[in-house]
Amino acid sequence: MKQLFLALLTLAMLSCKEENKNNVIEGNIYLKLIDFHSLVYNLPDEKLKEFKNKIININQDNASGSEKKLVSYFMILIENNIFNKPHFKLKLESGKIINVYTNEDEYKKLSKELNNFDKYKEKISIKLKGIEIPNNILDADDIFNKTIFHAKEIISVEKTKGVTDWVK
Repeated sequence: MKQLFLALLTLAMLSCKEENKNNVIEGNIYLKLIDFHSLVYNLPDEKLKEFKNKIININQDNASGSEKKLVSYFMILIENNIFNKPHFKLKLESGKIINVYTNEDEYKKLSKELNNFDKYKEKISIKLKGIEIPNNILDADDIFNKTIFHAKEIISVEKTKGVTDWVK
């Protein structure tokens, strides 16, 4: 009986994990003019390695609350191998804003539409396939506790007339 329970539990966990790999979400590009997430994207390899080592080896005893949250956030990115990947913000139909990370090839699909993009006259709708990465950082300022989504595939990108939501 115990073996049957363990087998069912293992099967349930594996099916949940597989289901998580195939999340499809849709939303519109959301612009944030000043975004700390872009600190590491396109850094030279040596600087990236140095920055990553500082994060991993930081003495959190002397760190402020904000610094601890920043380190926690970057550790999530490092652990999921998306630390220096291209990213963007996506506003879901529910109004929730998430941080999306993807690889260079997938990001090219979006970057084509960002050329000559006018946030006052256009919006970009995107459909993605990937996984949501748990982020349990409690943050009253709502900087670090945004959902992290690793887009394995950008299914579609469409630029249409409209206005893009944005914030400084």
